Amino acid sequence: MRRKAAGLEVYESIGEKEAPTILLFHGYGANGMDIAPVCGIDPKFNWFFPTGPIKVPQADRGWFPLNIEALKQAFEEKNPGIVTEAFPEELSQARELGERLIAELNIPLSKLFIGGFSQGAVLATEIALNLPEKPAGLLLFSGTLINEEKWKSLAKKCAGMPFFQTHGKDDPILPINRAEALEQLFLEAGLKGHLQRFSGGHEIPPSIFADLHKFLLNHG
Repeated sequence: MRRKAAGLEVYESIGEKEAPTILLFHGYGANGMDIAPVCGIDPKFNWFFPTGPIKVPQADRGWFPLNIEALKQAFEEKNPGIVTEAFPEELSQARELGERLIAELNIPLSKLFIGGFSQGAVLATEIALNLPEKPAGLLLFSGTLINEEKWKSLAKKCAGMPFFQTHGKDDPILPINRAEALEQLFLEAGLKGHLQRFSGGHEIPPSIFADLHKFLLNHG
């Protein structure tokens, strides 16, 4: 089903009232339906998949502009440090939009898992670390570390929050060592979880669905 919230088109799959609620942000150039198949792991859960506000040239939608040339350079030069340059330093506009969406969906943060794929994972991290109280958990698929000092400071108030993180060993877009650095930042701040590596690229492989389901049941 579709609905409008915070000015965005949101695909939703509503399950049982007491079941976990999951809000997932899609990647750059996609839309809410692109990440929606993950809801097949359990129809009893409550799922929300919003579509981003900006139009991506020769693609679909996004959450904020990206420096695609910087990403290409990072891959060609095998220099993961350049990845950060591809992302804007200030994500306040996208973050505030996500916060409005959460408010309009009227989901208690203690019952809400926030996550996303690629650019959506970056946005989910930015939102979760800036919320007035920590959500039920963070779900990151092929995400990356940006704004390291800021995130390191913010993560301290999220100590104890569970996170589920996956990344392809051969990801050609967002190198896995930046995901490893993000995992380390979380662990040092007291978050609970680990990075699950898989053989593959920039994707959400079905092989992780069983572990994701278990994680949501254990922490929901």
